[in-house]
Amino acid sequence: MSYAEFEAETRQNAMRAGVVGAILGAVVSVVGIRIVWIQNAQRLQFDRLASSSVVQQQRRLVQAPAEAIPDPYAQQKESNALSAQPEKESDSQSAPSNEVVLGYIKVIHWTRDYGVESLDMDDGRSIHPSPEPSSWVYFMIAMCPVVGFFIPWGGVRIFSGEGILFSQRHAEGQDPTAHQVRRHREY
Repeated sequence: MSYAEFEAETRQNAMRAGVVGAILGAVVSVVGIRIVWIQNAQRLQFDRLASSSVVQQQRRLVQAPAEAIPDPYAQQKESNALSAQPEKESDSQSAPSNEVVLGYIKVIHWTRDYGVESLDMDDGRSIHPSPEPSSWVYFMIAMCPVVGFFIPWGGVRIFSGEGILFSQRHAEGQDPTAHQVRRHREY
């Protein structure tokens, strides 16, 4: 195999490796875009629920002093006291729990400053706030196919470059190892 044939084959192999790397980089980009889209959808859903009128109303109730909150069972207690009948325990008369049922929001977890920390939903999901992805994330996703091309392409070119040097020295009749030994003796 001549030097020109070896170099042409090396270029072809480098291009093949680069194309395969670019395809793999594109797959990584698609997965990255999907993850970012899911995170954005979750962030938007949390923001929409946290700023809903139902959550705002519950925030006002939580922030209000205990005396200002109306007792939903006050009228029932008055009628029970007037009738002098013994009170029967039932599910409808039990004290309210910490769980607030708001449409499909089951529990609101508050921070110390009455911000919404997370929301537990009726279907068992828990929704947490997530930060908006930075512009670097989008840049890195866009660069995956480019990097995926150049890394294998460059690797094939570099490793075949050693082969090219070996074939050049062998074609000239030199022993490549003797050249290296002579070079070390000079230093």
